[in-house]
Amino acid sequence: MDVFALRERLISDYQSFARSFTTIHADDLKKGVDDKYSSGKFWPEPLVQINPRYAPGRSTSDLAVQGVLLPLTAQCFDIPLYKHQENSVALATSKQSYVVTTGTGSGKSVCFFLPIADAILRARQQDATPRTRAIVIYPMNALADYSVCTTWGVKGKSSYLLHVLRKRMAYPELKKMVLSQAELWNANVVLIEDKASGTQLIQELRQINYRVKGVKPEGDKLMRMVAQTPAIEAGRVLLPKQASWLGEYVHELTTFPKGKYDDQVDSTAQALKWIGKEGQTPGLIQYYRDECERLGIRPPGRE
Repeated sequence: MDVFALRERLISDYQSFARSFTTIHADDLKKGVDDKYSSGKFWPEPLVQINPRYAPGRSTSDLAVQGVLLPLTAQCFDIPLYKHQENSVALATSKQSYVVTTGTGSGKSVCFFLPIADAILRARQQDATPRTRAIVIYPMNALADYSVCTTWGVKGKSSYLLHVLRKRMAYPELKKMVLSQAELWNANVVLIEDKASGTQLIQELRQINYRVKGVKPEGDKLMRMVAQTPAIEAGRVLLPKQASWLGEYVHELTTFPKGKYDDQVDSTAQALKWIGKEGQTPGLIQYYRDECERLGIRPPGRE
């Protein structure tokens, strides 16, 4: 299989799909968009990586024979080890500190969890009373996505971005943030992505009769943003001249989809989609529609 030819076919098919949502009649705009696509701006270059071959070590069974691990530990984890894993086990069982700096796919977790499991089994041999024997705190903040709240105002056919809050938050703080931002901006409606922790947040806010709408994402982030380009190109999406968050926001949008983050992009795309579809509805009608949705009643005139 020619993986590079496969990549070109995939990109060609996906480009046709992504562009099928809009038809640009103005020749100058169409040429500009065509040039952007032709330049490869939206498609990352092929990434070829070579995983290092890590030095092999002894197996857990070998370490059990030498008394480094318990036989029961080796029975539960009957696996071959890399040299750095073997060295980690030796350091841990001798109660020494160590840092593992090998790359992705090197089994770093084994370097820590195997000694923990062995220590738990040893402690259980001394005292079989059921109790908590280890607490593992595994930090994920560096890997977690940002939570983003974009606040929009609508006047006529124009959408005004009023504020952006972007932060990594645990669920309790996220809920407080949603409530505080809604109160601060006197929001008529709060849109929350209906997946992961967002689903729980929607349910809890509805229980207190909070006006919240669950938004189910359709397609991927690139497709959702492409669908909103006509409104942006028509000048109907307006940003403030100055704001503390403006630089990061513009940078993320202008480097999408090759940028490191895309949370603000997706919040923008989903907000603009809702504004274009529901935001122009007269307030009273939209209120009754939202109430029907909250109560599980199908609104009249909707299949």
